[in-house]
Amino acid sequence: MPLTRSRLTADALGTVSAALSCLFIITALLCVAHSVYFRRCIIRKQRVLPQLAYFNGPWATRIALILIAIWWAAWEIARLSLLRGRGRILADPAWQKGFCKYYVLSNMGFAEPALFLILALLLRASLLNEPGALGRRWNSRTLFWALLICLPLFILHLGILMSSSSSHGVDQLPAYFWSTAYPDLTDERREGVYFCTYPLLSTALVGLYEVILVVYVSYRGVLLVSAVVNIGLKRRVGVLLFSVVACLPLRVALLGISVLLAPGSPGFDGLVFSAFLTLLWCAAVAVWVLVYRPVADSMGLRGLAGAEQDH
Repeated sequence: MPLTRSRLTADALGTVSAALSCLFIITALLCVAHSVYFRRCIIRKQRVLPQLAYFNGPWATRIALILIAIWWAAWEIARLSLLRGRGRILADPAWQKGFCKYYVLSNMGFAEPALFLILALLLRASLLNEPGALGRRWNSRTLFWALLICLPLFILHLGILMSSSSSHGVDQLPAYFWSTAYPDLTDERREGVYFCTYPLLSTALVGLYEVILVVYVSYRGVLLVSAVVNIGLKRRVGVLLFSVVACLPLRVALLGISVLLAPGSPGFDGLVFSAFLTLLWCAAVAVWVLVYRPVADSMGLRGLAGAEQDH
């Protein structure tokens, strides 16, 4: 029996999502290698080029940003209905529902909040000009506070998922408030396919958190734009600010609207795919502006300084 039209749409969008996620992961891993190589160069030539040690300061936080983004992208692949059904990787319905719960807890409860909180802290670090301000201690404190601030949101998401697993406390609420998986009602082949959904309670929590974060990022970004002289850097920061301010609220709105549509329908898949694209764009811009470009600019300065010393 051929696949239904809705399933074909879901598989097509899932294929594009998986391809974009894999491309992002490969590019992010190359950025990690680039950052590690730059750090090794700075350590070896620190006596010759001590001024570049400042740019190497937040290296651990930059790598943490990339690793969290990779973690997010990997779980975006795991949620796809492309992997679900008879003869596919996730054939067991119990595994499918379990992966959906872990996906919501991992990405909405940890990866997304941590990713953009570290983004905000890296923007704040760009305004620190004191010698030694971005040392090992700064990296440790930044990562510690990022995890500590994200912990309450993670616990709240865990509470929502635990409540959905039991029958207590959620009977009075519609399923879309707490459900993370929904069966494919058009499954004529009886494959037992479950689509991952976004609980409205989880979306509301993430939305409230991101409203606060958008305000903070906007404030820090405006300060940074007014402080720098380089036009290219101003443009890059402007692109990052626009991406955060426009895309994060848009993603929350799309996920909130998705509860009004039947999971697995073309409209639902289109909203979820659009929400995925908005966050992928934000993550890619963050890695480009906060990780790749600072390292690339510093490598260029290192080459220029080396050429001047040779002459």
